[in-house]
Amino acid sequence: MDAVHNLSAAKKAEIHYLRGLLERAEEHNRLIQARVDLLRNKTQEVPDIKDVIGKVVERWNFKLQGNTKCGALNGLQLVGLAKCISDCSD
Repeated sequence: MDAVHNLSAAKKAEIHYLRGLLERAEEHNRLIQARVDLLRNKTQEVPDIKDVIGKVVERWNFKLQGNTKCGALNGLQLVGLAKCISDCSD
């Protein structure tokens, strides 16, 4: 009778262990799927960003008008660029 009890307890412990493994694997799969979904959404957003940049370039003819220090923008140019980006993203 003890052998049957020991075998039964061992099988229950094994089932418990395997269920834990299964739950961890399912959680891991959910995390991986969430990452894949996030990456898919980000790649769908890329064309939108390209469109905004294209509109900015079209609407605001970007010239540094004599400002050649490392391509730095002066204050008025920054304000104009910010306004153009804001207008294009709406």
